[in-house]
Parts: sequence; structure tokens; C-alpha cells
Amino acid sequence: MSDTPKFEVIDRRKMKAEEEKEGGQQAPREPEQTAPAAPGEPSPGPRLVVNETRHEEAKDAAPATAAPGLLDELPPAPTAAETSEQKAAYDASAQRLEDLIRAQNPAAGPQPTMGFEHLVQQFYVTAMLQMGAATQEGQRPRVDIVGARATIDLLGVLA
Repeated sequence: MSDTPKFEVIDRRKMKAEEEKEGGQQAPREPEQTAPAAPGEPSPGPRLVVNETRHEEAKDAAPATAAPGLLDELPPAPTAAETSEQKAAYDASAQRLEDLIRAQNPAAGPQPTMGFEHLVQQFYVTAMLQMGAATQEGQRPRVDIVGARATIDLLGVLA
């Protein structure tokens, strides 16, 4: 075996020349006196600028009086006419999609309407996949126990 080292250790500690002579013992240092920064000048040291600019923009955008509550910022609820118009547009879009799927696969019948049992089945399948049920033979199952627990807890909420 070779006597040459495979790695080199470099001491990057910052020590004063007097401390090195004393054998590496550090004397208690007095805190450095720095002049306070002027109001317009940035203070010395690291600063996170990205969040500061966003925070300042938010301050500029908010009115100087009281901050509005979350409910004040919400848009008004849709009217009954708008709701029925949106439902009709959704139904028409769903029917077009159904027609396209049926044109590509004529043997497939119409899809069943979604109900509560489909919701429970979706949670069940998700929990089984998270617990590693779909692992192929010879492979190690990938288990997401935290995700499975959350999914099972959601099933408990439905109960």
C-alpha cells in the first residue's frame, strides 16, 4: 500500500496570529463596534432582498388605513342565471367529450354517472397504491405510509 495520503486536510478556521502562537486557545473577543447605517443605506451583513421587495410592494398596494379582511377581497357569488349558464356549458362540453371518446372506441358504452360510491372507490384505490399494492413481482414495494394514512383519514371523514 502507498504511504501517500488519499486526501489532504486544510484548516480553514480563521485565527489571528497571536492565537496561533498561544496554541490555538481563543481569547474572548470584544464585540466589534460598527457605526449604525444611515436610514437610506443598507445595513452590513447578508440580507434577503427578494422577500423585502415583495413585502414593500404589498405595503404600497395596501391602503394606509385598516387592512381589508379576506372576505372583503372575494369576488361576489355568481347569480342563479350565471350558475345555470355555467352548468349548461359544462354539460355541453362533457357531451362533446363523450361523443369523441365513443367515436374512437365504438364498443365502449356510455360512462356511468359519478356518484358517492365512485368517490369512496377512488380513495380506496389511492390508499392501496400508496401502501404498495400495485408493485410488480420481484420489485420492492414503494410505500407512502404518510400519504396512505391521510387517504384513510379522508375516508374516515366521509364515514
